[in-house]
Amino acid sequence: MVQVQLTTDIPSLGSRGNIVITSPGRARNQLVPSGLALYVDRDGRPVSAARDMDAKAKERMEGLLMGWSRTRRDSERDRRAKAVLEGLTGAVAEDPHAPARAADRALAQALSSLPPSLLHFTRLTTSPTSHDLFGSVSISDVLTLLRESPDVAAAAATAGGGGGGLVEGNCYFDEAQDGVVRGRVKQTGTFKFIVELKAIQEKKVLKVEVEREQAAKPAP
Repeated sequence: MVQVQLTTDIPSLGSRGNIVITSPGRARNQLVPSGLALYVDRDGRPVSAARDMDAKAKERMEGLLMGWSRTRRDSERDRRAKAVLEGLTGAVAEDPHAPARAADRALAQALSSLPPSLLHFTRLTTSPTSHDLFGSVSISDVLTLLRESPDVAAAAATAGGGGGGLVEGNCYFDEAQDGVVRGRVKQTGTFKFIVELKAIQEKKVLKVEVEREQAAKPAP
């Protein structure tokens, strides 16, 4: 229950100026928003809803500013500590993420130099005139072809640390395309295949071609 001071006579509750006890829901949803009552603080003084909201907003803003100030101080402290370490050792402190970034850059270059004909698949369709595949092309199928490129295979082998590299978790078909169902290509056509290079925050978009495989003719 909460205490409110009535600003007008309410037959079922009290007269103007009375401090009464009511349910939080009635105070919040009816009395205070309609101007029929004001909240009362611990000292028995009426408090307007607007003033109460301003006070809470001020508290939240002060908390945000204090957190931002601490973050800046921590960042400045880390920067100074790094500078001191470099001064003592005479060398730049090693970046633990540098190897992963270098590996992803090499993988990006290898993917960019792939021949367009590499990612080409043929699949049987459900009928000679249908675009629907009898089966599908999966992420694993594409990765298998990519690793047949010596440059891609070498770069992928070094980019495997730290959750990066040419693995299924970092690769996917663009789901916005018609013919892609639950991460698999289910129709003939040209599709976008994305490789995420997380260490350098880049995405490589590759084209995957899927064509109808001609069914073998029966022997005469």
